[in-house]
Amino acid sequence: MIFARRSILTSTLGQIAGRVAVTLGRLAIAALIIRAFGKETFGEYALLLGILAVAESLIDFGTVELFVREICRTPADEPRLLRTMSAMKLWQTPIAAALLLGALVALRYPADVVTAGAVGAISLLFLAGVQVFYTAFRASLSMERVAAAESVSVLAMIPLLLIASAARGGLVAVLACHVVSRVIYLAVLAWLARNRFRLSAAGVPRNEIAGRFRSASTIGWTGVMVVLYEAIDLLVLSRVATGAGLAHYSAAQRLIWPLLMAAAAMSSTLYAVAASRWPSDFVGFQRASQRGLDLCALATGWAVAAMAAGPTFFLSLLGREVTPASTLLRLLAVFCFLRAMSVMIGPLVYVVEAQRRGLALVIFAVAAKSVALAVAGIAGGAEAVAWATIASEACLYLAPLVVLLRRASGLRLSWDVAARSAACAAAAAGAAAWLTSSSTLPAAAVAAGLYVLLVILTGALPDGTFRRAFSWRNVEQH
Repeated sequence: MIFARRSILTSTLGQIAGRVAVTLGRLAIAALIIRAFGKETFGEYALLLGILAVAESLIDFGTVELFVREICRTPADEPRLLRTMSAMKLWQTPIAAALLLGALVALRYPADVVTAGAVGAISLLFLAGVQVFYTAFRASLSMERVAAAESVSVLAMIPLLLIASAARGGLVAVLACHVVSRVIYLAVLAWLARNRFRLSAAGVPRNEIAGRFRSASTIGWTGVMVVLYEAIDLLVLSRVATGAGLAHYSAAQRLIWPLLMAAAAMSSTLYAVAASRWPSDFVGFQRASQRGLDLCALATGWAVAAMAAGPTFFLSLLGREVTPASTLLRLLAVFCFLRAMSVMIGPLVYVVEAQRRGLALVIFAVAAKSVALAVAGIAGGAEAVAWATIASEACLYLAPLVVLLRRASGLRLSWDVAARSAACAAAAAGAAAWLTSSSTLPAAAVAAGLYVLLVILTGALPDGTFRRAFSWRNVEQH
């Protein structure tokens, strides 16, 4: 497959623009839920989204990464591969829904939470279709279309929530709005792909489905464990913290999600390019991976600096009820920088086909993080959980991931730009807080400006960094 420089740039910038719209929409949704339904309802909503994410990973189960890789390598087989993927979803969706409901009952959540989870499970059916379209657009570096569809679906949820609030609905109504937004997401994607393909599982033999499941199983379990790794924070807090503690942590976590979404957008472009170059062009693979990491570090550092300097301002956007979470937001900003690096390079494990070692790493990280967070949560509540999350990301996931990639592929990444970006972000946030004596908008603005100045003065932003980040030449798939 040939990727032109223009298509890479268009895909990445289109995703970023779409992510901005999605980010603003989701922040508006969070603020609306907190103000109209209460912060405790928001905490329960965030918890259910985390559990739903685990069920969604079961529907994915490695199929997106597998089929993107296969389509990139053999573009002519795309129609057949997408039909096979669609057929697999017909098996995965009911299994994921049943496991979701079983988990809610087994964890003994209140009846309204279980009922809302059952309503939310309906969204899995539409998410399955979304994943097929997502795969096709990602393989062709047309992710700007996916971003546009997701933006429409997220923004559509705002008036739905207003209607639910006016009708005095509760948690169940909020999850019903989530389901409708998924329906819209799928409908828009289907419309955008109307001249390219339609969902179909016709003519797919069962042995083909079984074979693809076997091929995707290692990636699939890895994906499930990664999502579980990300959801453990709220799962632990739901058992050991008060409703207010869960709500405060959820609010702070919601504010860092946009940064991780942006990192995921950059990672999806890197994945397609890296899959095209590995293993025939190792030098190109190494260069693309390094540029992706550097760009992610520079962009994330800028946002983290502003967030760490002005946490009260950012939390006030969601509602005054959650402004006591300022310390939590500062801690999660540190975690966000580390996590963005993991998100950026993590999918390279699939590119170099080191899935089994990746699965072992994630299983270890989930088990160790679960113990660390449980002990921290019981001993010190939400802030202790945040500290344990930072330590777990650095020591249990990111560092072992770098070692795994080096041993599996020989990939040697330089962390010079990332380290300088982190140092500049910390210095900018600290200086802004000292200069403004506040944690509001002025501090955030000063920190953002100081960060740009510092990365230039320290050489973290060499001349032409962003130009080179998108300067991948046309790549021919062998």
